[in-house]
Amino acid sequence: MDVSRLLLSVVMVMSTSDGTPEASDSSCFHLDQDRYKVIKGEAFYYVPYDLDDPNLPDANITWYKDGSEVMNITTDEAHRIHYHGGALFFLNISANDAGCYSARHIEPSGECFYYHLKIEVFDGTSRENLTYGSIRNSDQNKNIPCPQPVKDTCKTFNGNFTWFKGKNLIPGQHKESLWVNDATKDDEDIYTCICTWTHNHKVYNSSGSRRLFALEKAVYEKVKIISPNTTEQLVKKGSSVKLNCTVYCGINAVRDCEATWFINGNPAKQMDGYNETTTLEIMDPSKRTFSTATLAIAQVSAADFQHEFKCQGSGFYTVTSATLTLKKDEKAVYEKVKIISPNTTEQLVKKGSSVKLNCTVYCGINAVRDCEATWFINGNPAKQMDGYNETTTLEIMDPSKRTFSTATLAIAQVSAADFQHEFKCQGSGFYTVTSATLTLKKDG
Repeated sequence: MDVSRLLLSVVMVMSTSDGTPEASDSSCFHLDQDRYKVIKGEAFYYVPYDLDDPNLPDANITWYKDGSEVMNITTDEAHRIHYHGGALFFLNISANDAGCYSARHIEPSGECFYYHLKIEVFDGTSRENLTYGSIRNSDQNKNIPCPQPVKDTCKTFNGNFTWFKGKNLIPGQHKESLWVNDATKDDEDIYTCICTWTHNHKVYNSSGSRRLFALEKAVYEKVKIISPNTTEQLVKKGSSVKLNCTVYCGINAVRDCEATWFINGNPAKQMDGYNETTTLEIMDPSKRTFSTATLAIAQVSAADFQHEFKCQGSGFYTVTSATLTLKKDEKAVYEKVKIISPNTTEQLVKKGSSVKLNCTVYCGINAVRDCEATWFINGNPAKQMDGYNETTTLEIMDPSKRTFSTATLAIAQVSAADFQHEFKCQGSGFYTVTSATLTLKKDG
């Protein structure tokens, strides 16, 4: 008996005049209610979860249906609803069988237990809402186990299994588990396990269903830090700032993909004065998976310039990190952003060659805040696309303090498709954004 499920914890034993222990209702332990949804016309064989041995003498247990008038359940097998010891039988279930049932069990020691059951009755068209959970994973071959109550019934009565996909019989499948090999989206459906069993020389069916989802296969790669891509960031004391920690985990790699900020080795989300929010993004159609932790500092303090900010990326089997320190931003002059490079709309390249495209923007004097150059390909960030590698540098010229950001886009091997793409160099500053487009033309 699982005493952790007991609702009452005091046992009082009374004695009858002949010395036989007998428990009063007030001393009985009431077990948690079990709940089941069943199909009209089928059979349901129920044994309480907490009952160790259902084959106890009928005299030791009494089953009844709760309600405005308590209805005792018989042991006579001629009745649709009857019991043998701790097992309760519902045969050819009807809508009127719905409700709450209880059993009073007295053990030889005098201990008394109440078992409680609630059943709801539905017709077969409601099967979609009666599933015993779903099978949802990216395994190539998927195992669908028959729901436990049906499996237990078949084992007890030596029944036979059959399987259905939706409303269609699956030929030749008669085991308690069904394997769907090389599963695809076409295999997604409700799978129903039906046990056919015999009781008192009559044949009955009990069924249970599970929904199968064929998730796309995940490819877990070594985690990469996308941002920050520099070790220092200039900020003004007293200003508000947001720091992004973006990590790449693989293809459909949502499991354990997480970006997190640490400050001097402590989780930033647990520290006063900082607020961390996390997002998980799967790009379409590539399914490349990124996690971004954004750390908001409401007011940069003198202490923040002494802190070590660590961006940590965790994946399915790897962990990596990058550190960032805040540097005091000297007086800045933010100008209208200007595109320095590219300074033409076309660039000649050979198909199959490797090429590097520079997007250089000017932001002003000491204008490091929000100064960023970025490449886009057909409107999508190039850094998130396969076959391209973007690196970004921020440069402050001495002694003028003129501030430039350069994004270098490396194409390992120029393809025919690249000649159809629109490459856009976008420059962002403190208060302006501008861009210039570039197309690749075949050389020769």
